Amino acid sequence: EAIVFEEEKPLSITHLCERCMISEIEIEELVYEGVIEPLSIQEESWTFSSETMWRVKKVQRLRRDLDLNISGAALTIQLLDRIEELEKMIKRRTE
Repeated sequence: EAIVFEEEKPLSITHLCERCMISEIEIEELVYEGVIEPLSIQEESWTFSSETMWRVKKVQRLRRDLDLNISGAALTIQLLDRIEELEKMIKRRTE
């Protein structure tokens, strides 16, 4: 599933929830688990980068396809991120 970023302006938590079809509580859990990070927190209103949608959708696929809870999906995302980081390090050293 390809994700097209229509805009680069920050998304409100409400807009992010609508675009990803996810509840605010689930977004808060993803923030708590360290999967996503708000750009800013102002008067109890979070804003997110448009790239955050990619991560949220990835979490949703993991939860759906592997029947993971949010904590399990968060751990999986963090491990995938680490693998990607290590692969980049290896590539730089072999160039």
